Amino acid sequence: LQITPSLFPMHTFYWGDWYDQIIGPELAQQISPMRSVLDAGLIPTSHTDAPVALPNLMQIMWSTVNRVSRSGKVMGPEERLTRVQLRPGDTYTVIARPAAGRRERSLAARQRALRERDRRMSRPTRRQLRAARRLERTQVRLERARPDGRRARRLAVAEEQRGARFDKVMRPSKRQARSHAELDAVTTELDAAREASFERVRARRPGTRRRTRVRVYD
Repeated sequence: LQITPSLFPMHTFYWGDWYDQIIGPELAQQISPMRSVLDAGLIPTSHTDAPVALPNLMQIMWSTVNRVSRSGKVMGPEERLTRVQLRPGDTYTVIARPAAGRRERSLAARQRALRERDRRMSRPTRRQLRAARRLERTQVRLERARPDGRRARRLAVAEEQRGARFDKVMRPSKRQARSHAELDAVTTELDAAREASFERVRARRPGTRRRTRVRVYD
């Protein structure tokens, strides 16, 4: 499939302890499973979501090897790498996200407003809740009915009808469809503006400037 997964190993340090409380210890151990990805034959990359976390290459490697949270707890020891080796001769250039311009700030504000509107519009209506409850009750009765009985056949017909009704009332309205389309358009425009901002920063970098080469020796 030519897929390159991008993981965030520093999650284990910054938010590992919180994940224990939010999603439980079992799932928290699987944050950014670098070892599993490598064992699956894929070639992963690492990112920091800067400015969420600073683009510190050494801290990325430290988190990938140790997977230690702020409290000192090891998050998923089986996902630790015993060795991190960057490809010899490769050049690693880090460019921080430039400050947002007026157009980016305007688009970001519009995106937030559209997302909030979409969230409000996505709340289930009374009609949707009623259709869901009726379908659920019918399914529970069907599970308890004798499979070859007359009641089971009658409930199967009712389940099909109420399932169709549920699908119908759950379809997005025309207003929701327009809101989704507008949000997608604004998001695409914002992404393009941010990419153009990055390109301008890259273009300003002197071409003759010596870039830092990072080598890791095991």
